[in-house]
Amino acid sequence: MKTIVTFNKVNFSYSSGQVLDDVSFSIEEGDFVSIIGPNGGGKTTLAKLTLGLLQPDTGTITVLNKKPVSARSKIGYVPQYSLFDPQFPISVKEVVLMGKMESKKFFFSKQDHENAAEAIEKAGLSSVMHHSFSELSGGQRQRVLIARALISKPRILLMDEPTASVDSTVEKKMSTLLEQLKTTLTVILITHDMGFVSNLVTKVICVNREVNIHPTTSITTEYLEHLYQKSMKAVRHDIKEAH
Repeated sequence: MKTIVTFNKVNFSYSSGQVLDDVSFSIEEGDFVSIIGPNGGGKTTLAKLTLGLLQPDTGTITVLNKKPVSARSKIGYVPQYSLFDPQFPISVKEVVLMGKMESKKFFFSKQDHENAAEAIEKAGLSSVMHHSFSELSGGQRQRVLIARALISKPRILLMDEPTASVDSTVEKKMSTLLEQLKTTLTVILITHDMGFVSNLVTKVICVNREVNIHPTTSITTEYLEHLYQKSMKAVRHDIKEAH
């Protein structure tokens, strides 16, 4: 399989101290990767380094055989919808079109509008395309942000806590959508919820200053308690109870 993300002996520090220590790992094309770890452990820092928003103190990072900043257009980034101002007047389609905004671009082409409609359809939101974003449920808003990431036809989908503040019904819909997307994209998912999409994940990147990579089958309750330094439970959705 083709390696598309590589961290090699990466160290990174903020003014408050070191966050990542001698981090090396790779992600292959077609992987579905979950990044887990405690708050402050370095998950978001890994994402920002991958996007080229931060630069490592030492070590090298390549994304699609380029420096991260040069590959950013091929990464669809999905932030948490909770950062959105609900009073801002904007439609679903307009939010999705924002994924094609560029610094020197002041209008959207016919192709941009067609790509927006296609991305919205993939997210299962065609019926609310012209609705106000603020009118939508939390789960629908999160899918709109996925559509916004898909409009640029990325090769990598990077998602930050996509199930934060949503219920189990929404999680199931999100899981179904991601199962469809993983057939054409490499997915990197930052999450606190190890149960979510555990049946889709091919590898888990565990971050707490240092980084370790494991297959999902090796993530046990004992390992999670060691990683988070508190009592945890591992929920496996790929094993069905016998009746």
